[in-house]
Amino acid sequence: DFKPRRAEMLSRYEDNFESGYPADPSPYILPGVTALLAALEARGDYLALYTGDSERVARKMLTASDLDRYFRRFFFGTEYPSRLAMVQTVIRSAGEDSGREFAGHDVVIIGDSTRDVACARQAGALIIAVATGLHTPAQLEAAGAHHLLPDLAVTEDVLSLIDAAS
Repeated sequence: DFKPRRAEMLSRYEDNFESGYPADPSPYILPGVTALLAALEARGDYLALYTGDSERVARKMLTASDLDRYFRRFFFGTEYPSRLAMVQTVIRSAGEDSGREFAGHDVVIIGDSTRDVACARQAGALIIAVATGLHTPAQLEAAGAHHLLPDLAVTEDVLSLIDAAS
């Protein structure tokens, strides 16, 4: 049973992650990510980041890569009992922050795992799956992704998928 040692294990993971993190993470930012975030921000879209990772690890990656500047809110998997609970909190918080209600395909999740696809489907959100993670395109498609892209390299394609849903 790891529960009594959870905090210690997480701390060791975070220490190891930080010690091995590259000084310049820019070669590891996937193609199109920065351009897409900039385009969405320029449009005035509400951008929130949810991740299954801990706050310490995620913040290290986001601040080192300067991607944190695009997001209004951050949600970390170590703080929620499930991915769905986290996404429901994201949706509720975005509504509170912006003064508008987000529902259905007003919510767009871009993710690279079958867990992202399942969570988006449960939340009623549009899911754009990106085959840049551990799951294959076939697995993402079988999980029920609304759209599947090899990566985010073509910003206009991603924006078109988002716009067509609203």
